[in-house]
Amino acid sequence: MSSVLTLPSLRPVLDAWPAVLAALAAVLIGRLVPTVSPLLWAMVLGILVANSPIMADQGRKSVQKAAKTLLRLGIVALGALLSWSALAALGLTGLLVIVVTVVAVFTLTCLIGDRLGLPRGLVTLTAAGFSICGAAAIAAVEGSIRRRDQDVALALAMVTIFGTVMTFTVPFLGTVLDLGPEEVGIWVGASIHEVAQVVVAASLVGGAAGVALTAATTVKLGRVALLVLAYLGALRRERVRLRGGGPDDSHQDTGDQPGRRGAPHLCGCAPSSRGSSSASC
Repeated sequence: MSSVLTLPSLRPVLDAWPAVLAALAAVLIGRLVPTVSPLLWAMVLGILVANSPIMADQGRKSVQKAAKTLLRLGIVALGALLSWSALAALGLTGLLVIVVTVVAVFTLTCLIGDRLGLPRGLVTLTAAGFSICGAAAIAAVEGSIRRRDQDVALALAMVTIFGTVMTFTVPFLGTVLDLGPEEVGIWVGASIHEVAQVVVAASLVGGAAGVALTAATTVKLGRVALLVLAYLGALRRERVRLRGGGPDDSHQDTGDQPGRRGAPHLCGCAPSSRGSSSASC
């Protein structure tokens, strides 16, 4: 039995066992509290585990190696849920809603945030989270731009708070405005950040809830499929900053550098006080 446990292929998993348990706990909590994404629970538990004595340095290295690949696989899996037949059923109007929503939300969030003088990293992360898929989009973008650790935390907090409020507000407003199930479903999918929140909100729609759920999840997954637009937008903003066309945020610490992290550690996004490579989508 001991020889099996010492196999090189199992060593990274054994070293990172606290992170694995945290991930499983996040999935369980996500099922118990469906209005909050399991990804957010995973990040919170990851922070706690990574900064506790039970997480050894070797375990952090194992998580860092796996995080980039796992995050990419997760985004691909989300996109694979998209049904092309359901997307086609929405028609040209539905497709325009998806594209216009992503482009408009990302662009306007950046314009307003920059005009208010907010940190550039915070603005970019918030724009990605609001326009695409909440915490998953933030995790995909944050490794490629200059940002502070508190920018990531603030962006995650905003997409969670606003998404939770909208989960219950949009179905209620749909009833007040006397919209049909499909119309409310499209609104839900185009406005709410997390996939889990979209499912809950669509399930609250009166009448033919199945119609609302199909429309909502299709529009939402269509936004997820456009994650590349937010990623390219974030890279463009970073290039503008490097050319001197945007605020440099020179007051930020070394954790702001692209691909570098300062304390605290984040399991899954894998920051390191030694400035190791970050996970990105």
